[in-house]
Amino acid sequence: IRDGEYESIKYDNSEFVFVKVDEETVKQYNSEHGTNKTVDQMISEKCATLFQRGLKKYETPTSVQVLTPIRALNVNKPNMTCCDAMNPILRDIANPPSPTKAEKVVGKMTFRVGDKVMQIKNNYTKKWENEDKSESGEGIYNGDIGYIETINTRDEYLIVDFDGKKLSTRWLHASTSSTSASVTDANGNTTTKSYGS
Repeated sequence: IRDGEYESIKYDNSEFVFVKVDEETVKQYNSEHGTNKTVDQMISEKCATLFQRGLKKYETPTSVQVLTPIRALNVNKPNMTCCDAMNPILRDIANPPSPTKAEKVVGKMTFRVGDKVMQIKNNYTKKWENEDKSESGEGIYNGDIGYIETINTRDEYLIVDFDGKKLSTRWLHASTSSTSASVTDANGNTTTKSYGS
């Protein structure tokens, strides 16, 4: 890959998909289809299509993960392939809006019951308990994946189930625009975060 030899990547099934999109590919596509898409738009659309295909095959968002090179959206140089740009698209595919699902916009993020989220800051003292309250403990850690179970708009908190550990987080800690952010969308993730850093 470092030498630009993408063709050397081999795979025998659809578990791993590498998509080569470059300026020449985009120019050819735009010429053939009468469009004016950018490389980022093409990659973003292809990822969304493959994500949807993966969800149909495996029937759950826990089995499908989109990896992107960077997390943050740079306002000076927009990048449709970063996590911040891809996650709202992927979330609407995995967990579409519905009148029966509570939803809350917090800063630049929208949270919806059923959303896949990730803890992005260690909190060693955060209390949790399991479904039947027979177990409890403390601690939630950077990289833990969970699903939003409840959105309480009156008292302004989310209840997230992190693999059986249920805990609440307040709006202040659930906004990517805040320096104290603790959870974020998790259908798309950076390659760095995916191996534990």
